[in-house]
Amino acid sequence: MTYLFNRLCRLIASTVFALTATVAVARDFRSADVHSKGFPTNMAVKYMGDEIAKATGGKYNIKVFGDSALGSEKDTIEQVKIGALDMVRVNTAAFHGIVPESIIPSLPFLFRDIEHFRKTMYGAQGDKILAAFDKAGFVGLCLYESGARSMYAKKPIKNVADMKGLKVRVQPSDLFVSIINAMGASPTPMPMAEVYTGLKTGLVDAAENNYPRTRKPSTSKPLRFTLKRCTRCRRRCWCSRRRSGIRFPRTIRPRFARRPRIPWRTT
Repeated sequence: MTYLFNRLCRLIASTVFALTATVAVARDFRSADVHSKGFPTNMAVKYMGDEIAKATGGKYNIKVFGDSALGSEKDTIEQVKIGALDMVRVNTAAFHGIVPESIIPSLPFLFRDIEHFRKTMYGAQGDKILAAFDKAGFVGLCLYESGARSMYAKKPIKNVADMKGLKVRVQPSDLFVSIINAMGASPTPMPMAEVYTGLKTGLVDAAENNYPRTRKPSTSKPLRFTLKRCTRCRRRCWCSRRRSGIRFPRTIRPRFARRPRIPWRTT
């Protein structure tokens, strides 16, 4: 999270957000997410908003629009790109075609265990991936975990052989399509907002996601079985536009260099 604050500082220092050269304007920065208000990803962004509000005396905050209210992950990335939205929290899969380096943490069986995962992604290697967003016109604010990927379906999945012939919802990513193909199943790229309908109507037989998502009523109602054994850990990305107009007063900036105390992890 130190890197997140440093990135915010550099973003703040390099942009201007004021009605005049000397008068700053209070603002709630808009951040989008496909998950519901109580989902860990939204809670994490809200936590950051609370920290910013404390550091600026309530002048600045972050307002989260969840439940795909502003569109799919692809839609909201485009909105950030053109400046219609300040920030977006997405799975790194949404950037696979934009920032090739974002593919790295999504590769299966890349890490020995969760500690290896955290040491790598919260260190210099994770910083390099975030820095790669600059050339695509974004500022990568942070990467964080949200649990391992699991398969959930309408029938028991006890081994890879049980995947054969299943129509599986995947995120729109060539990498994820290849992984499901390698398992002998038929991948069906689909935005999160369409998963429930896809499962209920039989358009797909199964889906892959992190365990918290399988417990959401909007996903679990059409399902009977969940395989908690995972193939890879999942990375979330929070980013902003390079010229987003975010600026905090100079006296506030040093506060963003502090390492925040996060009360929980999205595991």
